[in-house]
Amino acid sequence: MNVLFVTHHAGNYGANLSMLSLIEGLSCYGVRSKVLLPTQGDFTNRLEDKNIPYIICKFHPWFQYRWMSRNI
Repeated sequence: MNVLFVTHHAGNYGANLSMLSLIEGLSCYGVRSKVLLPTQGDFTNRLEDKNIPYIICKFHPWFQYRWMSRNI
């Protein structure tokens, strides 16, 4: 099974470190993981050390919209 993990930050913070533990645990079950990040950073260095593939693609982790109203 292939799984893509997405993170909005490339730092070594709690959520990313927990994700790394999850990726390592799932690999014991044959799960092939890949991580999507918006930038290069400390976390990508850690992924490289553990031979976990990753993709860097600039994206915005928020969704912005504007309600448009029409006077009818």
